[in-house]
Amino acid sequence: MKAYIYSLTNPMNGEIFYVGKTENLNKRFKHHKKSEEKKPSRLYIKAMQDKGIDPVIDILQEVEDGSDFKFWETYWIQQVRAWGFNLTNVIDGTKNGKRHRHTETAKYKISQRSKLMWSDEERRIRHGQIVGGLNNAMSDKKIYDFFHEKHGHISCTQCELRHKFNLESSKISLVVNRKRLSTQGWKLAENMNKRGNSIDEVKYEWHHPKHGTFIACKIDIHRMFQECQKSGLSRLKDGILKSHKGWTVKDTGPLWVGKIQVVRP
Repeated sequence: MKAYIYSLTNPMNGEIFYVGKTENLNKRFKHHKKSEEKKPSRLYIKAMQDKGIDPVIDILQEVEDGSDFKFWETYWIQQVRAWGFNLTNVIDGTKNGKRHRHTETAKYKISQRSKLMWSDEERRIRHGQIVGGLNNAMSDKKIYDFFHEKHGHISCTQCELRHKFNLESSKISLVVNRKRLSTQGWKLAENMNKRGNSIDEVKYEWHHPKHGTFIACKIDIHRMFQECQKSGLSRLKDGILKSHKGWTVKDTGPLWVGKIQVVRP
């Protein structure tokens, strides 16, 4: 069975705080977020959740069946620590102060599998992004053109804008990645004439056996019926879920404009 070496990151500051391995990524991620354990990683996540933030999980490496999972987990823990991150891992793959030593045959097999893995261009690019910090808003050196009605146009990096105006790093990232239109009035200059809090303005036909039929954006349904989770509505409109809290959806395309339309059965 395939296993995954993964990392957990704090989206507020881009800090990797845990590295682990699992055969079921979704199940393990849910365990991290809901466990009642008193481990350092869980306490770290609990402190984030108290602020309304969930960690971000990234796959560092896929390990094929028959490979030495523990070796690669230890390798990545030591590698991430070498990059300067303070991990909450209790151990780094050692036991009783003694590091596990592989036989020469095992070392050769691991070497061959590693060379095969890194021959994949997509994996090399992904590794380069992690090392270079391109998934970390704090390490993004790209210059963006931001606009604010009060402060005007400013060309700078995400980090510089955050420090100058005391903004949240995660929300700036959503703006530059075009998943959010603005944060505290700041927009990308190219979106300066757009209004609203989200760029996802596509309207869908939502149906509920009790509430009826609505033609509206995802965020409108969430605001009107707060028992609906935004993540659940997103999975519903993306086709991952067939229903959410009784709601079903039909993609009407981007041609719907104007206010919310209510269509009663």
